[in-house]
Amino acid sequence: MKKLLPIILSAVIFISGCGAAFAPNTPAPTATAAPKYTFNAETFPKLAGSFSALPMAEAICSIMLGIPRENTAKYLSFGNTGNSYKALLDGSCGLSLAVLPKNGNDQLESVPLAKDALVFYVDKNNPLNGISVDQLRDIYEGRSKNWSELSGLSKPIKAFQRNEWSGAQIAFTDLVMQGKDAKEPVMDLINMSDGTVAGAIAVFDGADGAIGYNTLFALNNMGFGDSYKILSVNGVKPTAETVASGEYPLIFNYGATIRRDAAKDSPERILYNWLQDSTGKAFIASQGYVR
Repeated sequence: MKKLLPIILSAVIFISGCGAAFAPNTPAPTATAAPKYTFNAETFPKLAGSFSALPMAEAICSIMLGIPRENTAKYLSFGNTGNSYKALLDGSCGLSLAVLPKNGNDQLESVPLAKDALVFYVDKNNPLNGISVDQLRDIYEGRSKNWSELSGLSKPIKAFQRNEWSGAQIAFTDLVMQGKDAKEPVMDLINMSDGTVAGAIAVFDGADGAIGYNTLFALNNMGFGDSYKILSVNGVKPTAETVASGEYPLIFNYGATIRRDAAKDSPERILYNWLQDSTGKAFIASQGYVR
């Protein structure tokens, strides 16, 4: 697993022309004019969002409150993109850092912060090295059922999906399915604490014939997919360079989102504005995200 870039802590952070602290070797650009503001445990807005945006949120919380990264959990609720938007609407969260869906909500205001890629992978025994977006859609609509149609491997295709409200699933729906309905996902049976059995969307198991997907950031920085074969899509490998250039075809944005009616002087609005200025942008890039 690659280690996330460290952040330098400061006892008191002001959002002003002086900017904030940065990772080593990251130049601190001049921040745009913003109200001077000191966040503390009472004023820092609750953050929620996508699992792959969790390292970004930990870094922001750590630097703004001057606390170790491992002590930020109580300010964060990450791992469910859809719930983060619901939390904004019901007031239980102040700012979301999450995959931006194609269709937003009129009550919410968003700004893109970083790019990422939806990456597909298969088991190591599959001879396939690349696939097209159309072929992916055929697989997930259920038209392509055996790998012999694509790679010469005579194995049934086991196409894994993600939970409905995960950021990767939102990106998958927008970028791959493009308005088409995916077939029913692979399911597992889960033994519940009360003795009952419930169905749950199965996690990619790496077995022969399996295909799944995740974000490039999660694969490169969070220890996922080390034993999988990453596929090129439309002849392009998913890398930070092909994401930055726009060459890779399955690119989406992480964004900051707040309620549209958030007051100009509210903590969430102040943090939202800081994330858009030159200091905030450089800080996000210093944490390994593609701008």
